[in-house]
Amino acid sequence: MNKSILRAIVQPSARSIIFASSLLIAGAAFFVTKVHAEEPFSRGTVSGSLFISSGHALDQTYTTLGVGLGYMVSEGLMAGLTGEAWFGNDPSIYKLTPELRYTFTKVQRVKPYIGAFVSRMFFSNTYDDRNTYGARAGIYLPFSTNAAANFGVVYEKLSDCNEAVYKSCSQTYPEAGVLVSF
Repeated sequence: MNKSILRAIVQPSARSIIFASSLLIAGAAFFVTKVHAEEPFSRGTVSGSLFISSGHALDQTYTTLGVGLGYMVSEGLMAGLTGEAWFGNDPSIYKLTPELRYTFTKVQRVKPYIGAFVSRMFFSNTYDDRNTYGARAGIYLPFSTNAAANFGVVYEKLSDCNEAVYKSCSQTYPEAGVLVSF
């Protein structure tokens, strides 16, 4: 199969990532037995998230928008999947990221979190798609019984990176978002 045809089939657009993630979140809302969780970090809770961030790749700064879906496998421990669209420069970048995140639930008002992830980056031009891995840390600020805002920092590194091509093989960037459980 022609590589350009395969790339067009496999490479998602920002619209398709957002649409697919929205469908996942909406579908989970219909099939979850809990209509309203006691707390967003309780075992068995399904959560959806929206976030905005800033990222640096290919010696350029991007604005990042993302959506995520997570499941609390135990109190405070979430297994999740996020989709991101990086825009504001060329090439556009899209990412799909499975992750594990632990939230310290015994802390009263501010709930610290840490996490680890791997990602697949898809580029909109001739750059080869890449894998990344990294970690995140920050705080959740619950503002209702089933929602919390988060603010944190992310460290990410490109696998098998050539700095002559990618300028920098790692980055640290801020993140902010909202998590809603259902």
